[in-house]
Amino acid sequence: MKCPQRAAATSSSPLFAVARRSMLPSTNVTSQHLKGCPRRYEGQRDILSNQTYNLDQLAFASDRIKDAQHTMTAMKAANTELKGMMKTVRIEDIDSMQDETMDVMDVSSEIQETLGRNYNVPDDIDEEGLICSWLFLDDSNTRRMN
Repeated sequence: MKCPQRAAATSSSPLFAVARRSMLPSTNVTSQHLKGCPRRYEGQRDILSNQTYNLDQLAFASDRIKDAQHTMTAMKAANTELKGMMKTVRIEDIDSMQDETMDVMDVSSEIQETLGRNYNVPDDIDEEGLICSWLFLDDSNTRRMN
């Protein structure tokens, strides 16, 4: 069975460049050295896993900072555009327009009240009598036409 340290030591990866010299077993390999090989491999694997995790965290943090920079750039552009738009809008103009709208609505209400006035029509009108009179007039007009 081949020791994983020897396989790792022959790798061309720069991560193993320093460890390459210390990981190569001597020609006088003892059985106790072979027994420690899996434990060392697990330790190295854990170290490599931690390094990978740390690099991933740094990459994530870098991406977050880039996103924050893009957000700030967009916010600055929007702020500049809003400031430019606010120069064309005056609160006095808005207040004046609101006052004019209220005046127009008041005039409209007065017109509607005027149009809805009661012209001395008594409140106690017999609607059935009016309907009968209307039917009678309609019938008499129809007879004249024939």
